[in-house]
Amino acid sequence: MPVEVELKAWVKDRSSLEKKLKERFDFKKTYIKKDIYYSTPHSGLKERFRLRQEEEGEALVTIKKKKIVKKTEQNIEIEFRVSDPQAFEQFVLDIGCRKVIKKVKRGDLYTAGEINIELTMVEDLGEFIEIEKIVESEDSNLLEQAREEINYILHSLGVSPDQIEERYYVDMLKEKIFRKGRPSAKYPEHP
Repeated sequence: MPVEVELKAWVKDRSSLEKKLKERFDFKKTYIKKDIYYSTPHSGLKERFRLRQEEEGEALVTIKKKKIVKKTEQNIEIEFRVSDPQAFEQFVLDIGCRKVIKKVKRGDLYTAGEINIELTMVEDLGEFIEIEKIVESEDSNLLEQAREEINYILHSLGVSPDQIEERYYVDMLKEKIFRKGRPSAKYPEHP
């Protein structure tokens, strides 16, 4: 199965980073991704799947098998499109699923061959750069090669390793909600 290898980092200077991206990579599009995460009847508040709308009409449903390897997300994703997101939402609510959290990302997508680079603003969290590559198998050598390519691009853009964020956005949003905007010792506010 294909594996998404992704790294994200906090952005300290958006204009400088944006300039480098425009100079070195292919701009593809500006986007808005509106995600709703749902739990299943027996998963409590643990999100189990996501409904994503990028444009009017169709939406994408995703479930991820997630893990972190060397500060990099390594996800196996199962995805399918739904033509009527409102009907799908009503269906999952009627069978006992619950909305857990919403996430909205606005940003720009750039590419470097098979690698996607997003300069994104996540509502209620801040600005990030995300770099991802889809690897067509779970071969450890190919996954390590993808991590190296991603880290090389991040380093070449002047993003330091201390800006890398290992937590998932959903976990960061839940932490922010539960601590009601106050920094905690475990998760201090990042620059």
